[in-house]
Amino acid sequence: MKKLLALFLAIPLLLSLASCGHRHTVENWHLNQYTHWHVCTECKKKTDEAPHEFRSNGICVVCNASVTENSGGGATVTVYDTDGKTKLKEYVFDDEGNMLDETVFNNSDNIT
Repeated sequence: MKKLLALFLAIPLLLSLASCGHRHTVENWHLNQYTHWHVCTECKKKTDEAPHEFRSNGICVVCNASVTENSGGGATVTVYDTDGKTKLKEYVFDDEGNMLDETVFNNSDNIT
């Protein structure tokens, strides 16, 4: 029974390695108003995609982003550093999750 369970658990890993032949190397989170994910630096495959999970302060526990719906549709996504107080980037997305605009903040001006 243990061998069968181990085989069952190993199949997804083997399939992911077989699909592109290597272990994915990732760096920063990518995101839109719905989900966050990594992109492999070697093969550019999207991995680890999951919906945002928000803390009580409205900031995602995984990627440190908050989402505000825009009145004309789409959303503005603000990414904070780990303290949740310093804005790092802000993105504007359309309804389909396509990025329309990106703003990078000068971090020293935003420290409170």
